Amino acid sequence: SFFDQIWENSIDCGVVIESLKSGVPLQEAKVVSGEEAYMDLATQMIREARSRILIMYGSLTPHFLKSKLLQETSDRGIQLRVLMPIKRSTLKEAKKMLSFAEVKHLKEPPGPDVLLMDDQVILQRLAIGLPGGPLFTQAVWSNVPDYVQSSSESIESTWGSADEVVHVISELEAEDLIESALTGIKRLLERRGLRVEMPGSLQGDSNILHQVDLVAKSPKSGETRLMASLLRTRPAIGLIQEFYAKSLDTHQENRFLLTTIDLDKSEIDLARFYGIGIIRGNDEDELVSSFDSKFRETTV
Repeated sequence: SFFDQIWENSIDCGVVIESLKSGVPLQEAKVVSGEEAYMDLATQMIREARSRILIMYGSLTPHFLKSKLLQETSDRGIQLRVLMPIKRSTLKEAKKMLSFAEVKHLKEPPGPDVLLMDDQVILQRLAIGLPGGPLFTQAVWSNVPDYVQSSSESIESTWGSADEVVHVISELEAEDLIESALTGIKRLLERRGLRVEMPGSLQGDSNILHQVDLVAKSPKSGETRLMASLLRTRPAIGLIQEFYAKSLDTHQENRFLLTTIDLDKSEIDLARFYGIGIIRGNDEDELVSSFDSKFRETTV
């Protein structure tokens, strides 16, 4: 039975001989098992590319595709397109790739990693394993025209609907900036003698435990002196209203929202009406300084 299975999956000798005579590669699909074998094959494909490479990172770690290798490939005049979920953990890699490749953002990763070379050869990787158990790499390599073409059309469709990266990267960088500023504010408040929780939680009259990005309390009485959260995205009106509802339920009058976003007049007016201090800045120093001034005004 073992021999029969291998025989069934093997290629006819005459086909192989004809391929060797003509120099035309065999049209086949084969399974590649193991991380090392997969990485070797992927690297070989990238190095052999003659016109273009399209890479789609799924839910797996794309550590096998080194930026240096891809940049060398781009320097050879090969067109590179990269589809990847851009988040804080992949932001640095995405920015590096932008210097030598076209990059787009995937909101919902498709699962497998895909490497398409010259629209002729495709390699798709999946992580196989039971939930909670070890994963191992298994991939499918193919140069069968119909299979490659259908896969290529699917990837091109995904590329067409994927998000441009400039806005995504800008949002993530702004988020990093204000979170860094929040750490600076934490140090500032601790120098003032307050005990700071980051993130923090406050129990409301409704018995709901409200989560915010920062809570500062008196070290002796434990009384909450202020609450603050980050305003990361627009539109901001719903977030402002939600933050105000938390402050009402927890009886907090010193309430602040930190942002790098330019709010419109209606959002600023609403925050002012609710007694929420909007702290806006373009860098960490400006945010911390603005908070310090606003906090002094509010608590005098």
